[in-house]
Order: sequence, then structure tokens, then C-alpha cells
Amino acid sequence: MGDNRIEETRRRLMEENLRLVPFIIHRLGWYPPEGTTYEEMLQNGYLGLAEAARQYDPERGSFSTIAALKIMDHVSRGIQRELRYEDARTLSLDDWKEREKRMYRTYEDPVGDSAQESVLGESLLQLMEGLEEDEREVILLHFYGEVSLRRIALIRGCGKNVIIRTRDRALKKLKAALEGERK
Repeated sequence: MGDNRIEETRRRLMEENLRLVPFIIHRLGWYPPEGTTYEEMLQNGYLGLAEAARQYDPERGSFSTIAALKIMDHVSRGIQRELRYEDARTLSLDDWKEREKRMYRTYEDPVGDSAQESVLGESLLQLMEGLEEDEREVILLHFYGEVSLRRIALIRGCGKNVIIRTRDRALKKLKAALEGERK
């Protein structure tokens, strides 16, 4: 009899809080990464809601607070899993160099400075070889791959502030290296 009551309570908690999943996804501004859908994000959120219902203890706080944390955790882990498989994450420095060469080859500057742009691009990529791997990855993803800092944080499984510090440290090193080349 007691198990049925517990299961009924869990089911009721989930049913009453189903709208919490899309609300949290929307409120946080999360969008499905390439290769996944909004429905998959919802599914991950509902898994978090189910986990919250299984683990809920009324003495530890309100259900909606615990459920919100579990939902965010499950959705963000699903996003991280998907982002790990994106091409931008797996490209090596040589792949990026080749991509840049192709971009500069097809670049048509009306002023005729495409050769100068190509030299600058190759020079920057050479300077990037002196960066730490994490610094190089952040610079490549953010500036060359046009991946947002928030998304890079999700890829790497850390906070956005860590990515900002890594980016800033890398930019300082690149600036110092460029100034040293000019002398």
C-alpha cells in the first residue's frame, strides 16, 4: 500500500510540473545544437523531472526548486554530449589552417589587398602554435568557428568566465607576439 502511495505522489508531482521543462529551456535561452532537436532537449528535461520526482524529499526543500536544478542539469548534459561531436571541436590546427587558406584564396577584395590578408591570416595561425592547447581551441572556436563563448563553455564543460579568462590570456599572448614581430 505504501509503495502505491509513493508512486502516485511521484506521478502527481511530474504531471503538475510538466510545463516547468519547456519554461526552463525557454527562460535560459537554450537552443538545440546542430544535429539535435528541441524535442530531444525536452526529453532530457523530462528525464531530469523524473529524477527529481524519484529523489524528492519534502524535508529538503520545494519540489519545483529541486526539479529546476535536475532539469537544467539533464538538458545541459544533453547539449554538452551533442556539442562534443560537432566538427568545430574535432578540427586540428592543420585543418583550421587549410580552411583559412581556402577562405583567403576565394576572398575577393575590391581594393586588391587579398595577398596582404592571406599573409596576415597565415601569420596569425603560426603565432597560435605558441599558445597552450586550451587557449588555441578557444580562439579557433570563437573567432574562426564563430562559436559563442557560452557554447564553448558547454562544449568544455566549464563556466563561461573560465572561457573568457582563457580567451583574454590567449589574446594577450598573441598581441605580445605580434608586437614582438613588428620590432
